[in-house]
Amino acid sequence: MYHYHCHGRNKRNTDAPPELDRNELKEALDFCAVLEPLKLSTKLLEGDEKSLASLYLPVWTKALETLEQTGNKILPYPRELREAFGPGVKCKDLCEKAVRMKLFLANDLRKVRKRHLEGTNGEKLLVASTFLDPRFRGHSVFKTLQPLKGASDIVADIALKTCQKYPVLLERLQKQADDPENTVFARLADPEKGRGKGKRKGRSTAAKAKSKSEARLRKEQESGPVRPKRKLKEQTSADEWLFGAPGVEKDSEAKVLGDLREVEASIQREIELYQRLPATDKGPLAWWKANGVQLPYLATCALRLFGLPASTASLERLFSSGGRGITRRKPRLQPKNAANIIYGHANVRFGYNGVNLEE
Repeated sequence: MYHYHCHGRNKRNTDAPPELDRNELKEALDFCAVLEPLKLSTKLLEGDEKSLASLYLPVWTKALETLEQTGNKILPYPRELREAFGPGVKCKDLCEKAVRMKLFLANDLRKVRKRHLEGTNGEKLLVASTFLDPRFRGHSVFKTLQPLKGASDIVADIALKTCQKYPVLLERLQKQADDPENTVFARLADPEKGRGKGKRKGRSTAAKAKSKSEARLRKEQESGPVRPKRKLKEQTSADEWLFGAPGVEKDSEAKVLGDLREVEASIQREIELYQRLPATDKGPLAWWKANGVQLPYLATCALRLFGLPASTASLERLFSSGGRGITRRKPRLQPKNAANIIYGHANVRFGYNGVNLEE
């Protein structure tokens, strides 16, 4: 028996909050309608499996467009309230407090993007991942935030840097830059060589030759005549002299730059082909798995970008599960065992029980 059962009915505290009147109920419904876009955005971005980085900008754009609606546009109620109060409320019928909240949230969304995202490399990655997601082809995000031409240029740059040939091309360019016979790279590496600095003019060729001859004469007077050094040449056979070394072709700057332009042209052709393909509601990972053969450069770029999560919600859940498993009651828990516990807990949440791993 609980303690309050010993008292009479008249000594219980039966005061309850009064029911909402019509005006208060109207304000509460308006607040629910204004906050519904943020609720839906959070639900989309907090998922573990489907919350890819390509969702971020479309969700942000849709939430901002919904909050900026005016006139006869309808803000939907939450699903739990639609049966009792209808599908939603018109923007012009919102109460004054709800209108102020709607304007505040829209301005706050713009400030967050301007402060933390605009002009950063993170924005480029998000634009590229949205561009490569076939579900958002022709989405309004490419009209309000980033033009389609600018998005394709960003994708081309990222696809070039993520392809397998790019490190090899950089290595070849570095070898060309280190080659002393390459006068173009030598001039780019030391632009002041052979030129005067400031108002001082560089010496002419005749003056340099005269100074060298004078130094040679002084050296001959001190230690006798200087014997000129003979440059030894590599002894090769007649066939090597005529046809060159078998299987060895000297790399050149023009050849390296030509291979780089060929890769860039291939990426541009893949982007044009991707834009001509029809849009689909299929998941981006499954779509690229099926169409990655005809778009190899973009497929490599897309798989890397889709590895980025849209939010850190899954990571925070992982830390929470780790905090529940690693406590003071387990002081001798080894790091390897703790990692296995967290890994197993995550697999159980996703439905992997060890039986269907081979499937």
